[in-house]
Amino acid sequence: MSKLEIIGLTVAAVAAGTIYVLVHEARRKSRKALKMQAEAPISKDMLLKILNKSAEASKAVVDKIRVEVRKVQQQRNLSDEHAAQIFQQNFEHSLDQLIGAIRKQYQVTEKAMDSAFKLHQVCIC
Repeated sequence: MSKLEIIGLTVAAVAAGTIYVLVHEARRKSRKALKMQAEAPISKDMLLKILNKSAEASKAVVDKIRVEVRKVQQQRNLSDEHAAQIFQQNFEHSLDQLIGAIRKQYQVTEKAMDSAFKLHQVCIC
């Protein structure tokens, strides 16, 4: 192999490596920008829409859980305190799922909701 061929292969390898690094860096920056955009605080109006919809839907969830817990309490002869614990556990889990589904419907991440709470907590009316 001549010196010219070796130099040509070296230049080609360096060029390929440079292109790879540039493409990888552009993709990384693009992903980071999309993530930052998704985690940006949502508007006060959007936050209130999600919270109102969650509140409306939670009424049905509470009624459903209350009926189920009462059935279990009667079947197993549980104390009121134990039934209240079961209700609380089921309520928290169901509420998390409900709010997650509503957030997904509005295409809002949990971090965006959290940052919106912090941003708007002083003036939520």
